[in-house]
Amino acid sequence: MALGRRNVVHEQLRHYFSCESAYTLSMSVDAPGSCIRLENMQVTYGSPYTGTYFAECGVTLRAEIGPGQEFDHWLVNGVVCETQDLYLDAAQVNGSSFVEVTLCTRNCKSGKLVINEVYAKGNHDWIELKNVGSAPIDLSGMCISDNPDQPQKCALPQITMEPGELLVLLCKNNLTLAGNLVNFNLSEGEYLLLTQERGTQIDGLCIPNLPEGTSYGLSEKTGQYVLFSSPTKRGAK
Repeated sequence: MALGRRNVVHEQLRHYFSCESAYTLSMSVDAPGSCIRLENMQVTYGSPYTGTYFAECGVTLRAEIGPGQEFDHWLVNGVVCETQDLYLDAAQVNGSSFVEVTLCTRNCKSGKLVINEVYAKGNHDWIELKNVGSAPIDLSGMCISDNPDQPQKCALPQITMEPGELLVLLCKNNLTLAGNLVNFNLSEGEYLLLTQERGTQIDGLCIPNLPEGTSYGLSEKTGQYVLFSSPTKRGAK
């Protein structure tokens, strides 16, 4: 039944949009943590994807880079493309019936700050940051916010984080007396973002609904955000 439905869709594309140049698109990622985003679909390391597309209907592949990595290039049928967003249209496909795309990354050679874990249950909220790069990173001028319209809502401590170092930020409703504090609390559906000195975003995540006693953070195995059944708060002292 699925095959029949797919054939119907292909015929409708041909009929209504004059799409004749079908090709097979194969996508893969070269390292854990990063992924290829195609609209609502995500292609991750170890889970390649193959599908049928039409050269007349261009698609945009976006490189989403994981912790400790940097974008390097795409390989499109063996040809290097260095733009982080890859647009595949008739010119790029160039009459091929099979297009193989690989997202290639490299280890980050500088400091890189990410949101490593969050706990958001309306009380005792906290945020854990991590330097996943290979060099120290100075937090001077960096900010964190729960409001994209106010990206510089709260300045980070003016400290230097070593590679692999963790930093826990306590939210307003956290009754812990000692620690680095931020001037907001966390709620389901909020977008949490980190910015550089001029307000340029360097990391961000949308806080999901967290069942009681769980947190949301980066998996050390996959580099993707997952639910933790037991909050780790690894940077707590």
